[in-house]
Amino acid sequence: MKMEEQEKTKTTEKKIWLPVVIAFLFLCIIVWLDELIGLPGILIGGPKTSPNWREALEETIVIVAVGLFALFKLIRAINKRRHAEEELRQHQEHLEEMVRMAERSGCRVEIVDHNDVLMSFGGVGALLRYHMPA
Repeated sequence: MKMEEQEKTKTTEKKIWLPVVIAFLFLCIIVWLDELIGLPGILIGGPKTSPNWREALEETIVIVAVGLFALFKLIRAINKRRHAEEELRQHQEHLEEMVRMAERSGCRVEIVDHNDVLMSFGGVGALLRYHMPA
């Protein structure tokens, strides 16, 4: 089951960053088409210009630099999300184990959505009741 979850996560993450990579590659292609075939001249009937290889190279370097920065930030955010999801899953498993232990010992368990007093104790509390013999 764990392996299936990892594959699903990788597929989802790929769906996030792959379009960004494709968009930046598309921008690079547009820059080179502009220089090689005079794209503005074809699209809007402007004057034909000679290719300026230096300008195209400079524009490509800027696009790649911005693309790498964006991809780095995106992958970092994906990793942070993955870490937060794993931490949440571990906390949930820990909570479920505490509930099972309490129920096995015959305790009644009540889940409270939010309570400032309980949150000051880390979000877990217990009220113990003992029958005192007279």
